[in-house]
Amino acid sequence: MNSSCSIWLCLLLSFAVTATAADQETLDNYYEIDTEKPLRDELHRIIDDHTIIPYTKVGTVDAMKVLDATPGEVDKVILIYSRRKEYASGYSEIWNREHLWPNSYGLGTSSRASYTDLHNLRPADWNVNSSRGNKFFDNSDSSDANYAKPANEEAPEASRDTDSWEPPDEIKGNVARAVFYMDVRYSGDVEKEPDLIITNDLSLVAINSPYFAKLRTLLQWHVDDPVDDAEILRNDLIHTEYQGNRNPFVDYPEWVATIYEEDGLPGTSELIVYNETEGARSIASIRYITTGGNEPVKADTIAGYTFKQWSGDITGEEAEQTLEMDTDKTITAIYDHDTSDNDKDGLTAYEEVLTHKTDPEKEDTTGDGFPDGELVGKGMDPTISYAPVMEIIKANPAIHDLFNADSIQDTHFRLGGVIIEKVGDSFQLNFTIEKSTDLKVWTEHEKHSVKMDAETGMQFLRVRVGK
Repeated sequence: MNSSCSIWLCLLLSFAVTATAADQETLDNYYEIDTEKPLRDELHRIIDDHTIIPYTKVGTVDAMKVLDATPGEVDKVILIYSRRKEYASGYSEIWNREHLWPNSYGLGTSSRASYTDLHNLRPADWNVNSSRGNKFFDNSDSSDANYAKPANEEAPEASRDTDSWEPPDEIKGNVARAVFYMDVRYSGDVEKEPDLIITNDLSLVAINSPYFAKLRTLLQWHVDDPVDDAEILRNDLIHTEYQGNRNPFVDYPEWVATIYEEDGLPGTSELIVYNETEGARSIASIRYITTGGNEPVKADTIAGYTFKQWSGDITGEEAEQTLEMDTDKTITAIYDHDTSDNDKDGLTAYEEVLTHKTDPEKEDTTGDGFPDGELVGKGMDPTISYAPVMEIIKANPAIHDLFNADSIQDTHFRLGGVIIEKVGDSFQLNFTIEKSTDLKVWTEHEKHSVKMDAETGMQFLRVRVGK
């Protein structure tokens, strides 16, 4: 990490919480992490594929009555932004379900895991929820023409401006860690699941986009408002009673610094893939700084693609460059499909990696004797080994109209229009090419004869028609 980010990283790395409801053995068993792999990828693997709670009254609503219950008070829940205690039975009349990561930023339909995820749901006053709408999380700007505090009369400690929403101080960290969870949990690796992305670039935050903000603010909230007992208990209950997964940033708050340092934040944010349908692949790298300095940047090597050029705040075709970090900047590495064919199998590297899942450096990925391109051309799967099939054919040649030297007699026999004749120790291949205009009457066109020397052991003969 560069020196321009040292203040942020020191701040984040110093943050830690030791209190946890789950015993250490439980956490150790749950977080079986391969330290050779990026922590983000490992955490995603662990918390992925949880039990989906139906988005119904007996599903998520009843779960929230337990998860957000007021300690020591029967049938009451704590509303997220107003911090008011309200009767749980008041659902639909007084309070409803608030998505911390809003529906309109990529969550999908109510049947999706991303929409019903209890880590992202909180009870909220109807009116307050309406005031928040889909505003992203950030410190409200008092100079904004639409600034208001309280954000709603029912939420005196919350504030808002035109685009952003600032919750009460006591739950800012809770909100941030829930958003971090959503960013890591939903990475677009499963069909119909979104790739949710926290960003600092507010121009990316738009309706139906998967971007949400503001990352730098959420990082600060995470530091300022440490994990509390209610948050720990809620995390445990979601794991043991409902979804079967945990929010890792509640269990290990220090992982926030690790994850976003690996992503290069606050230096470099996430990589975003787009524009692939247009025959090119672009990866946007959004960079932010706290102080000045020069920062080396390098375009990633991506199998199936070739780096083409930079755009944005740096340009050129050199994959490695230096970016002067004197202000917030956005750069984009643009990639084309890799059309090379290093293994000479007739398939491009892009086709092998993205379409056929074969090795672009091996003509025959499975080693079965059939080139990948030849199998693809015949509509066959090149990732399947056909070696057993070849062994069956070799063991039973005559069944497949294959004849070896020992099976050919002194006389000749016909195979289609081909005559194979054994003369002494040599073989004579005689064949006639015929032609027709109606596929009924055939006339001789050409005669051919090819002499071959006999060989010991198995010898197969075939006529191959090609270009």
